[in-house]
Amino acid sequence: MVTPRLTVIAGAYGSGKTEVAINYALRLRAKGKNVNMVDLDIVNPFFRTRDIRDYLTRQGIQVISSNEGLEAADIPALSPKIIGLLQSRDYDGVFDVGGDPAGATAMGRFNRYFQEEPYSFWVVVNPFRPDTRDAEQIKAMVQEIEKASRLQATGLIDNTNLGSATTPEDRLHGRKVLHSAAELLGLPLVWRTLSNLCPPENGEDQVPYLPLTLYMRPEWME
Repeated sequence: MVTPRLTVIAGAYGSGKTEVAINYALRLRAKGKNVNMVDLDIVNPFFRTRDIRDYLTRQGIQVISSNEGLEAADIPALSPKIIGLLQSRDYDGVFDVGGDPAGATAMGRFNRYFQEEPYSFWVVVNPFRPDTRDAEQIKAMVQEIEKASRLQATGLIDNTNLGSATTPEDRLHGRKVLHSAAELLGLPLVWRTLSNLCPPENGEDQVPYLPLTLYMRPEWME
């Protein structure tokens, strides 16, 4: 899959978009790309990319979020390094955008840079989460995020799971819901996630798998 230099990954709260963003950034890095991750999750205080900054740094990925010294603050004190990334062609950028449309508004201030070159804007969906249980709800969520971010979604990512209770039947249900949502929105399904918590469903389709290693799962959730 050939993708643009800039990738925005968004989704409703609990969709798993931060895990997807981390794994996608690591995938790019493994291919030899110079990668910066931008943590724009300034609304939700949990499961932030910046929480594993040291690990990502060791992998050669710089995490950009708040101004230095304000990493734990729940205020939109975003680093000027984000502008540097957007202006440079030397790095691939992966943007982890806030877990609801309110969080996506942080993207609005960078809109003009995204109009200057192609970008991917992928919305992660878990149809077992509230408010994204069917195609109509998913469509409404995507449109709200588009309005807040002032960017157009370019694809959906199927992250169907019920944690360790996920069954192949659950995955098949999610596949049907996501295909219906993609058709309704006129968007492609670009990835279907796969992890040790999510067994592969029976049957084949043309959507590639994105293997996930789970980095944001705290011990109390094991």
